[in-house]
Amino acid sequence: MIRLIQFETAVSFLKKIDAQVLSLRKTINTETRDNAMRLASWSWGNQPYVGIVSADGHELTALDVARPDRGVLPLIQNLLQGEPLPAAKGTRLPVSVVQLDAPLRTPKRSIFCVGRNYRAHAAELAGSVFTSNASDVGQWPIVFTKLPECVVG
Repeated sequence: MIRLIQFETAVSFLKKIDAQVLSLRKTINTETRDNAMRLASWSWGNQPYVGIVSADGHELTALDVARPDRGVLPLIQNLLQGEPLPAAKGTRLPVSVVQLDAPLRTPKRSIFCVGRNYRAHAAELAGSVFTSNASDVGQWPIVFTKLPECVVG
């Protein structure tokens, strides 16, 4: 009887946790879509820059960071520690006039990627590589990893 009660308590607890996680995921997904900040590294006039990509993806705003040659990783680490976003530096530039660089120039470990924009490639591979999976590529996620040595731009 004690085991049954413990089991029911554990199941009840897990259901509460699952509901909280689901609620949190919905909140994060909504906030992320609405308030997404896209960071980029680029070169312009033989100078490295780190900054923010505009919501439409057409303009870049450089940020006043100490070492833009190190990419966005130090910026992300500072933001995670609660530091404010650095001030804007210079003028906004169209993406078309800069050379985009790898945002994480020296990743600390492999990067786990979700290929949301690779549907056409997945459809191409569905008949060969992914023959044991569902034929509808929308039914399964496209995930892959990148080794730190592979990040070049």
